[in-house]
Amino acid sequence: MFRRARGGALAICLQGPSENTGLFLSQLTSVSTRKVILLTLRGKILAKRINVRIEHIKHSKSRDSFLQRVKANEEAKRAAKEKGTWVELKRQPAQPRKAHFVRTKANKPQLLEPIPYEFMA
Repeated sequence: MFRRARGGALAICLQGPSENTGLFLSQLTSVSTRKVILLTLRGKILAKRINVRIEHIKHSKSRDSFLQRVKANEEAKRAAKEKGTWVELKRQPAQPRKAHFVRTKANKPQLLEPIPYEFMA
């Protein structure tokens, strides 16, 4: 059974790509929804309201990597508990690449120089 236009879910908060933009679902019906986009303009926060059909709404993908990491951590904790060892579960920053030699036998060095500027009047 479809909900009436007045009785919908309210205030589902979705963050935008940056901290200056917020995206909120303010009213959800069986056919469409009203979205409120918060924009920062000259130090003021403006609320823009747009109507979007349900077919054009999809869940945010930003949480998927977090959920995958939670599952991997739980599996690593379970395996470490069975072995009686300790495992590091914190995220590590990207480490520097390992040192290696660059062979120039088949890869001749190329001379790079800027293109000269030509003035055309």
